[in-house]
Amino acid sequence: MLLDWFKKILKWQDNVIAPLDQGTVESEYLLLEPYVETPLNAREERRVFLIATSIAAGDAPSSQYKIKSIKKENPIYKEVSIITASIVAENAVQSGFKIRSIKVRKE
Repeated sequence: MLLDWFKKILKWQDNVIAPLDQGTVESEYLLLEPYVETPLNAREERRVFLIATSIAAGDAPSSQYKIKSIKKENPIYKEVSIITASIVAENAVQSGFKIRSIKVRKE
């Protein structure tokens, strides 16, 4: 009875948006990566390595680090996540959201 009252107050409509079948998601959508490999020339690569190892070493200058790859933030992923979080947070300003994955439709 209480649930019926909430549905009436919130103008609840069952099955307005049907959930996607997992098989449909896997076959029609690609996972968008938050970070992408970036090609660098030797000079840029050396600069990035020096900065990264300096930050990682901190107060331990005798430590050693091996950098396996350099990735940069995917600008499309960042833009989509900011827009999505903004839309979701419209009515809940004091809340926090975490984007776990973004999928794009295959063309």
